Order: sequence, then structure tokens, then C-alpha cells
Amino acid sequence: MLAVLDDLDIEEVHAVGYSSGAMSLIHAATSQQDRFKSLILLGGTTHFPERSRAIQRNARLEMFSPEVLRLLRRWHPGNDEQIRDLSMNFRDMATNYRDMNFTEPLMGKISAETLIVHGDRVEHFPMEIAVQMYRAIPNAYLWIVPNRNHGLLFDVWGGSFPGSREFIHVLQEFLAGEWSQS
Repeated sequence: MLAVLDDLDIEEVHAVGYSSGAMSLIHAATSQQDRFKSLILLGGTTHFPERSRAIQRNARLEMFSPEVLRLLRRWHPGNDEQIRDLSMNFRDMATNYRDMNFTEPLMGKISAETLIVHGDRVEHFPMEIAVQMYRAIPNAYLWIVPNRNHGLLFDVWGGSFPGSREFIHVLQEFLAGEWSQS
């Protein structure tokens, strides 16, 4: 991601990441703090707790419901082969303890205003991780979405909470700097 920004000659960005996209943004924002003006981290984490690793170890194409498979097939042009490969990558993450391990001091290096959005029923990452992220990042805001799991916005994963149009409006306000306290 950082190399693409370099190639495009983009010095500063506002960024939104969901799940592993949020984790990628944490990687980038802790290594190049000045590059990010604001971050929205949807369903991200600082580390993989054991309950997440258990879910990852069992990731298989066959475990997805028909509705989820239809959505994944729309997103991934490689269809089932690509989805199967991505599932294998998630299984591999279950045994990797080097990559996702962001401590509070490291998270404290993030200088961008950051909106952390997390469901209170997330099966992968307990809500306490989102609270720890909020406390560690100096310019952070925390939005705990009631009665939502990791899917947050996706109907097939128990998402699309009432007021999802308002949700988009809030994200736009945040990215426009309307939440800024400085």
C-alpha cells in the first residue's frame, strides 16, 4: 500500500479499512505516521486472540453460507479458487505470532485522527481490543455498534444495522474533519 502511494506521488491520505484492511492500515500508520491524515478502522485488531485463531484454523470454503458465497464471488474475480486460497491464508495466520502484535506504545505512535468502529458481538476480536486501541491512539474516537458482529455492514454476516445510511454520513463527516478537536 505504501509503495503504491509512493508510485502515485501521494503524500497524505485519509484511509478506511475493514477487517484485514484495518489491520493493514495499522501496519502502515505505525510505520509512516505523517502519511495518514485520518483513519477509519472497521473491525480491526491489534493481535489475534486464541478465539480468533480457532476460527481461522477452521476457515474453509465449505463453511460459508450460500449468501456469503454469492457476496464473495462478486468481490473475487477468481471465484471459488481465489476464495479457497484466501481461506488458506486465514488458516495460515492462525499459527503466525510475529505479524499481528501491536503493543499500546506502538499504537500510540499513530498520529492520525482515528475512528475505531467495532461491533459489541464480534466473534473474532473481543470489544476490549477496540477499547484498548482507543485508549492507546492519542487522537482516537470509538464507536461501539450495538448488537453487531464482525460483519458490521454486511447483511449476510449479520450486519447492515438500522441507520446504515446514517453510518455512511458519520464516516463522511469524520473524513471531512468535522469531528476534529484541534
